[in-house]
Amino acid sequence: MIVVIFLDLSLGQSYICGKAFYRDKTYFINIQYGSRSIMLPDEIINHSKYALIEFYRQNGSKVTLEHRVDVSSKDIIEIYDDWLTNELVNDLPIEMHIRLNG
Repeated sequence: MIVVIFLDLSLGQSYICGKAFYRDKTYFINIQYGSRSIMLPDEIINHSKYALIEFYRQNGSKVTLEHRVDVSSKDIIEIYDDWLTNELVNDLPIEMHIRLNG
């Protein structure tokens, strides 16, 4: 299963935040430095334990991250990862694809 989410992001002081649009719902999204952790709302995860997440930039390039995912009790997408934040900070993505498995 592939979940396609459109992004409207901005750069904060040490984080990336904004809105994520999936189907008819809008989520807050926060990407920041920290020990790798990915939390997604239950309606996105669909009981999966692992995800391959691809972030697509305006120029078509992508950044990929694979990791275990946890369910967020809030309507927020939270991603903590030093490497990913460094990769995205100079060219914010406009789209995110989540490939769920297991």
